Amino acid sequence: MIMDNSFQSNNIPAPLSKKYDQIRALFKELNSALVAYSGGVDSALLLKIGTDTLGENCVGVLGVSSSLAADEKQMAIKLAERLNAKLEILPTFEMENDLYLKNDLRRCFYCKHELFSRMQELAQQRNIAVIVDGSNADDRGDYRPGMEAAKDLQVRSPLLEAEMNKEEIRQLARFLDLPVWDKPAQPCLSSRVIYGQFINQDVLDMIDRAEQYIKKRGYNVVRVRYLGSTASVEVDSALLPRILQQRESDLVRSTLKEIGFADVVIDPDGYRQGNLNEKYTTG
Repeated sequence: MIMDNSFQSNNIPAPLSKKYDQIRALFKELNSALVAYSGGVDSALLLKIGTDTLGENCVGVLGVSSSLAADEKQMAIKLAERLNAKLEILPTFEMENDLYLKNDLRRCFYCKHELFSRMQELAQQRNIAVIVDGSNADDRGDYRPGMEAAKDLQVRSPLLEAEMNKEEIRQLARFLDLPVWDKPAQPCLSSRVIYGQFINQDVLDMIDRAEQYIKKRGYNVVRVRYLGSTASVEVDSALLPRILQQRESDLVRSTLKEIGFADVVIDPDGYRQGNLNEKYTTG
């Protein structure tokens, strides 16, 4: 049964309301949809609007593999429950693809191609019309091989079609009372591995354990980059003075070495999205 119990668009500023209505109209036109869902603000907004518009004819799909951090999986599941959204946990097998494990500049293409291919199979089984993802207008200005996979497999991108950028997405998510409206981006664990360095299960487990440890010490935004055998730790710039204190940095270094990293450095520039691409691209 199709529903439409969404937030009243007349409470939203007019330019944003117009885009919101455009996305709702797209879902109505599709009649049913699978949403590639990660628990981040982009896909959560899509799942919220899709569920409000289509009810059970909208299904979120959370792709699960070794590259998904354990806490991200649990948070995504809890958020879907809060949204009263249908959710499918879908195992993906990019870790069995040697091209993915090679970790060149097209790694994200192989990952997204695997996810969308599995979603296509699910859509056919459930007689669901279309797959949608959370690509947005800002993604056009970044290197996004995953968007190529979406195009190849005819995945729709409602946020992109409505020309919504990240700031507008966060604004609308806040109006719709989504708790992740200000959640920092959280790409997969494989994105922490320097291009050209092969990915394996042990490395991803080490990265996950290291990031969970640092988060528990009060650092909300954390990246542990894997540069061969060295871990480069990035935290939000506001907390850099704290982690750079001798006692704190020594504790972080010693713990990460216990986890399995041969060497550990604290990045004095702090976290910045795309840091690995800018500083350490080898492919």
